[in-house]
Amino acid sequence: MIFGKQKKNTGYQHMYSLLQQHMNQYVLVETIDGQRIDGVVTGLDQYYAYLAVPLSEDSASLQGYGFQPYMQDSFQSDRQTSVPKRFTRYIIPLSALVNSEALPWY
Repeated sequence: MIFGKQKKNTGYQHMYSLLQQHMNQYVLVETIDGQRIDGVVTGLDQYYAYLAVPLSEDSASLQGYGFQPYMQDSFQSDRQTSVPKRFTRYIIPLSALVNSEALPWY
């Protein structure tokens, strides 16, 4: 028996370390059900990856099939502006990710 602190193996430490290398980079991640989501890694903690995902007309296609990432609305001020929203924040459990690769940023 080993005494002292033991490092807890969560099973998704590989994804954590991979995304940590890609912090603030444009990446393509793949979920366990085969969905592919591209966005900028804006944050990472022990359980979740935080991505800024560009909005497009086909963004709605990510909803309704298999794993659904949590989409967080951006900050809305009291005053109305005409600036279109370009990104949304996805919060994806690390346990739902199987792959991540950096993409070129143009």
